[in-house]
Amino acid sequence: MRRGGVADAAGGRGRMRRGGVADAAQIRMIAARSEPKSHTVARSMETMNQRPAKDEAAEYFWAYIDKVPGDDIVAALKAQTAEFTALLGRVSEEASLGRYEPWKWSVREVTGHINDCERVFAYRALWFARGLEGGLPSMDQDACVAHAGSNGVTMAALAAEFQAVRAATMAMVKSLPAEAWDRRGVSSGMPLSVRGAVWIICGHVEHHTQLFRERYGLS
Repeated sequence: MRRGGVADAAGGRGRMRRGGVADAAQIRMIAARSEPKSHTVARSMETMNQRPAKDEAAEYFWAYIDKVPGDDIVAALKAQTAEFTALLGRVSEEASLGRYEPWKWSVREVTGHINDCERVFAYRALWFARGLEGGLPSMDQDACVAHAGSNGVTMAALAAEFQAVRAATMAMVKSLPAEAWDRRGVSSGMPLSVRGAVWIICGHVEHHTQLFRERYGLS
């Protein structure tokens, strides 16, 4: 172990001693590395393009998941990115401070909330995908909005932030191995899979896009 480093529990595994015999784990590892890339990609796409099962997210989140069209989550995220970015781009700085009721969030605050939630659910997906243990805490959305100060950020900056956050989400989603999509853990005291978290990201933006149009009068 290098000075100042942290020993990995898996460190040293996968190395066959000179003249030794590979064990079953090493054989599987070698086989996986030698598998044709096209087969790996096809399996990953097949696993990715499955709608979540009912036990992959708490009942509360199905209001979002059910809003995602089709089965191809990457295509849905890509199309949504273009649509939502265009919608935000048509909102003037003055109009972005509007709210449909005095106690409701402004357009800027909702956009900041969307960016925060995408980060949180992407982190949850990453945590479970990497096989890390331990439940993850809940997110107090009202506290987040109260401390974000989104009304002091321009609408243009918030829209650019959404694009940056979504680009990071897309990069992570596309890089997940097939077996990662079925991994799951506990978040906010409730079960959640990697697949469920990614679909919630997409459905959450769909939800707020609908509210922007129906309640805030954006088009």
